[in-house]
Amino acid sequence: MLAGVSIASGDIVIGDGDGVVVVPRNDAGAILRRLADVCATEASLEAKVKGGLEVPDFVQAILASDRVVPLD
Repeated sequence: MLAGVSIASGDIVIGDGDGVVVVPRNDAGAILRRLADVCATEASLEAKVKGGLEVPDFVQAILASDRVVPLD
C-alpha cells in the first residue's frame, strides 16, 4: 500500500512530474490498447492550446453546469 493505493507484485508503477499511476498487472493489456487513443486526444488538445485555445469546450461546459458551486 502506498498513499492509500494497493500495489501488488507485477503491477506497473509509472511516475512523472504530473503524478504517479499504478496499473494492475491484469489490466495492463486493456490499458495498452487504449493508450493510442489517449495519446491522440492529448496531442489534439495540445495543438489547440498552441493555436490559441484558452479554455477547452469540455471545461466551459463544466463551468456552465450545475456541477460548479461558487464560493464566497
